[in-house]
Amino acid sequence: MRLVGVFVFWITVAGSLDAADRTVFAEDKLSIELPDGWKKSQRNEGVTLGGWESPDQTTSVFFQKMNVNASVAMVEILDGIVDNFSKTETMKVHKVDQYKSGEVNGADKKYPAIFTTLDVTLQAKPKDFDIKFYVFVFDTGSAQYFMQGSCVKPV
Repeated sequence: MRLVGVFVFWITVAGSLDAADRTVFAEDKLSIELPDGWKKSQRNEGVTLGGWESPDQTTSVFFQKMNVNASVAMVEILDGIVDNFSKTETMKVHKVDQYKSGEVNGADKKYPAIFTTLDVTLQAKPKDFDIKFYVFVFDTGSAQYFMQGSCVKPV
């Protein structure tokens, strides 16, 4: 669970940030502080706002802007994301942790957020991989965003 805190700590809704220490993206609306050696990922390019991965490609993080009506509750968005994992033919979801809600720091205020983790087996050839997914939805008032982090198990 400690890794969860690391992912949440990295995310800041952009504002008065030290650009030298952070990667800013999403039209300068979001930023992330990445560990040494991480690089921009080519996976999911064109679908996400940005994605980065560890040098050994066993750990990654991706961001996507959600195209949902502002009146849709974040718990419903998270339910839909978890449901999509369950419906993906190459993934077998073993466990979904209890949802946790909280806040993300922004430049001027804190924004609501909801989070869970999933234990999943990615059915790949020639070998299956057990993966821990970290799924995070947050609302900045002007848009809702989805962050997906993942680590090949054991974490």
